[in-house]
This record gives sequence, C-alpha cells and structure tokens, in this order.
Amino acid sequence: MSWPCRKIKTQLMVQALDRLVGDASALILLHEKNDETQKVYLSTRNLPDAKALMASYINIRDLMTFDRLILPFTGAWIYWYRLLKINWRAQ
Repeated sequence: MSWPCRKIKTQLMVQALDRLVGDASALILLHEKNDETQKVYLSTRNLPDAKALMASYINIRDLMTFDRLILPFTGAWIYWYRLLKINWRAQ
C-alpha cells in the first residue's frame, strides 16, 4: 500500500475514505509494519468511522462492526492464511 503523502494527514485519509466507501464505516487491513503503513495507521486513528488494523490481528468483532473492508492485495493473503489455518484447526 502506497501512501502518497510524506506527512501524516487525517484530512487526506478522510478524502480517500470518502471516495472509496462514501458514508460507510471502513476497516483497513494492513499487511506489515513499516513506514508507509504507520502513516496510514496514524492518519486513521482519530476517525470515528474508520480503523486501521494489521491483517494478522483480525477478529470477528471488527469484521462485524464496520460496513466496508479495505484490503490491500498483500493483506488479503495474510487474511486468507489465517482463515484457512483457523478452519483447519477446527476440523
């Protein structure tokens, strides 16, 4: 995930989320901790209708709380791996 701004700006995150999900709430899954994802996390933390979360920390409460899920491609692999791992253990 590439964050086009060098500074942490909540207003830019508001504009981006408005274009992506409109008035709906959004959960953003991040694939790893690095400088880029840290900017996304810090830009999202003050927004009441959005949350940035590491894909490895996903839980059912967060999935059920938010209307939309923003999932970068790399984060999708981590999510599906965890889902299959949980289902495999349940059998």
